[in-house]
Amino acid sequence: MASKITNNGKTEILKHVFQGTSPVGSDSSVFNLTLLSGTVPTNPEDLDTQNDVSSNVIAGKTVALTRNATDFDQPLKDASANTGRVQIKDCAFSGAISGATGAILTDDHGTANSRIIYAYFDLGGSKSVDAGQTLTLQNLEMKLSDA
Repeated sequence: MASKITNNGKTEILKHVFQGTSPVGSDSSVFNLTLLSGTVPTNPEDLDTQNDVSSNVIAGKTVALTRNATDFDQPLKDASANTGRVQIKDCAFSGAISGATGAILTDDHGTANSRIIYAYFDLGGSKSVDAGQTLTLQNLEMKLSDA
């Protein structure tokens, strides 16, 4: 699964680290992972808010993630690749789901279309499950690089 940390997401991460801000939302320790359908964005790094992909959101298919070791693996550095990375732990979405092609990591803003998109994940094709089944996303990884 390919991923991109959005330019807006990079800015927000820098604000959190260097200015001590918290993510926007009703609970600043919560992020949302939301499934999308349809065409993969050409330049996902340019996505700003959920409004940019509102027509692609699969209704009711959002998982809340807490900013802690339960939902995020320990961040790691890779000196040989000059990157830092973190993975989201497995996320399960209950079916029925038809045509999921991507997912976005956002803050928990009370207005869905105002949520800042931190990262976009391309699922590598269309994913579907029937009612009673589960679609599990694994190894969703975000990398920071100076390149």
